[in-house]
Amino acid sequence: MSLATDLPAAVIADLFGMHIVTAVRWGRHARRDGGSYLAARSEDLNLNRNTAAQE
Repeated sequence: MSLATDLPAAVIADLFGMHIVTAVRWGRHARRDGGSYLAARSEDLNLNRNTAAQE
């Protein structure tokens, strides 16, 4: 994730073949402490589990 703090989001998106919005989010998370990233990741996982359980 340290690249996300050093390079522009457009470069990260191109290097890793990801959507620009994802690269921007990586950059935001990389600039924060690890706790906020883990909380956001946990929330994403919980949403995916709840969606899968409803299907």
